[in-house]
Amino acid sequence: MAKQTDDEPTTAQVLDKLTQILAGNQDVQRAQLKQTAPKSLTAAPKVSVYNPRGQKDFPMPALKCECYAPFQLTPSLQESSPSLDREEVELFNLLEPGDYQVQLADESWIPVCIVGTRNTVSGQLEKIGLMGPRDSDTGHYTALFTSSNKQTFPPFKKMLRQILGDKADGVMPMGEERRRIALPESDPQYFPISVGA
Repeated sequence: MAKQTDDEPTTAQVLDKLTQILAGNQDVQRAQLKQTAPKSLTAAPKVSVYNPRGQKDFPMPALKCECYAPFQLTPSLQESSPSLDREEVELFNLLEPGDYQVQLADESWIPVCIVGTRNTVSGQLEKIGLMGPRDSDTGHYTALFTSSNKQTFPPFKKMLRQILGDKADGVMPMGEERRRIALPESDPQYFPISVGA
């Protein structure tokens, strides 16, 4: 067996020194990663055409229930992949079952039936659909949106506002929201938007 001198480190001392060096290197690497990490990705503002103020600080309201007009819109799908803007969501949330009239682009009026399904315990709307009038022979609702009339409908927001009447007055139009976002910050009507972290 070789004789160890006092100047040579033991195996335990070498391993201890290597552990200290590795720990120091990891601290340096963490500091470097922190410095180079893109700060804008830590909390994206999620500004979009659907919510120009951004989901981070000004989230859109959730849909109150599933909506069928003419395709299915669910609260979870609207949250993950929006297809309605803030104004449309607020207008949908005001809809209640009933019979209404909507003026088409050719200035004729058609009946629109809002059909809803309520939870029997809570009374909350679970589904809501925009349908045509009931067929007198079958008693079933007819389709509102068909290939023969799809070009005659007004813009969807206008249609919802016609159905809601005065109830829609409290919902700010998207054009007004965009106008307020563009104002200088000193203006009292200015709307701030979400920013990254």
